Amino acid sequence: MAVADQERARAELRGVASVAEASVTAEDPAPFVSLYQQRWESTDEALAQARAELVAVGGPDEVAAFDKVVEQVNEYRSVADAAMTTVLNTDKDSIMASAQEIQQQLRPPGLKAIVALEELANEQRGKLADEQAAADRAADAAECLRERRDFNVELAVQAEVIDNAAPAPTEHTFAVRVVNHRDDAVLLAHLVEFVERRNVAVHAEHTVGHE
Repeated sequence: MAVADQERARAELRGVASVAEASVTAEDPAPFVSLYQQRWESTDEALAQARAELVAVGGPDEVAAFDKVVEQVNEYRSVADAAMTTVLNTDKDSIMASAQEIQQQLRPPGLKAIVALEELANEQRGKLADEQAAADRAADAAECLRERRDFNVELAVQAEVIDNAAPAPTEHTFAVRVVNHRDDAVLLAHLVEFVERRNVAVHAEHTVGHE
């Protein structure tokens, strides 16, 4: 991953700066030379891997921005190499007298290169976060669309089969009249029945022939 390699390069570059400044005030700067070279090799390796990944997955603008940062790193390399050469080839008393001046020459370009690598890594990290967020939103939208489609299908089936099915059209329909049977109608029926029974009884008393 380009971001990880850029961060590793930044860490190695900080190591380069620490070794270079420590060699200035060391009693014997010779042991620092091999460590200084190892740090630069690790820095170059991380930078090469980061660039290769950017070329593979990034755009030309990202590669160009990375190359500008590498230029700043190489500018610091020139200053640091010159300082290490001075420390190794100058007597200790002279170096100690000019140690502060040498360190002041080392720090600005070193800090500039380190900060540039950090900012580049942060930009790459932000881009990756935006891409991941966009992918998550797209996945969520697709999932919502799928759930909505399933929901509409379920509603259609439910409406057709169970809950809201429309009644089938009837054939040969006729008007229907609703009769409300109230209590007074029932009472009237009883009275009519009673009168009819009395009429039958009266007719029975007046039989034919009066016998």
